[in-house]
Amino acid sequence: VEKNGFIERKFTDGKYDPVNAMDTELFLEFIKETQDDEYQKVYRQHGENTDSIIVSKYNDLVLSKNGTTLDALKHGFDVGMDHFDLLYTKPTTNINTKAIADYEKNKFSVMEEVYHKEKERIDLVLFLNGIPLFAIELKANTSGQSYKNAIKQWRNDRTPTSRLLKWKKGALVCFSVDFKRAYMTTRVEKQKTFFLPFNKGDDESGTGNVSNHDGFGVSYLWEEIFTKDMILLLI
Repeated sequence: VEKNGFIERKFTDGKYDPVNAMDTELFLEFIKETQDDEYQKVYRQHGENTDSIIVSKYNDLVLSKNGTTLDALKHGFDVGMDHFDLLYTKPTTNINTKAIADYEKNKFSVMEEVYHKEKERIDLVLFLNGIPLFAIELKANTSGQSYKNAIKQWRNDRTPTSRLLKWKKGALVCFSVDFKRAYMTTRVEKQKTFFLPFNKGDDESGTGNVSNHDGFGVSYLWEEIFTKDMILLLI
């Protein structure tokens, strides 16, 4: 929020919709602010049902046989004859002022304590324009836990069929993170969940991270990876 300009959203304020696995309010705000002409065309047809129809059409695409969250983010979706984009990449030049303005309207947000289903809480979820990108379980080494405990949580205590964790249809990546190390998976599937290291390498084993006397060993996550431009580049 302070360093990368993310919007802080509160699960307790009802900002998360577990059925559609999105921050619906930010999703619709982004569309209305960047593509109002297309929105008004749909509104003339559907009136007060417009918002729910747009959300429904997005989900229909993602949940279709060949649909994925990533594909929708990259290519957008259609409502009838009208097309909606879901993100705007950074222009390579300053010539196109509209492209710059659209890029600056991307809404990156972060939400703590997200109940993706009843009695199942995820520590942190990062969103782009209301769509979940990264779900993160955090552990504090000072309390006797580590990323290994987070991995056990993903494998034992998380329902992979929930809308947020559904493979290819929900968040793009799930992370297990402690003060020193980070691991990632793109598919939660109970005991078969396979985690890859997402570390920079240390001076000893090459598998962890160099000690960071000015912060956490995993500070690179939010300093280098979870930044607006890097996220857009990765997508």
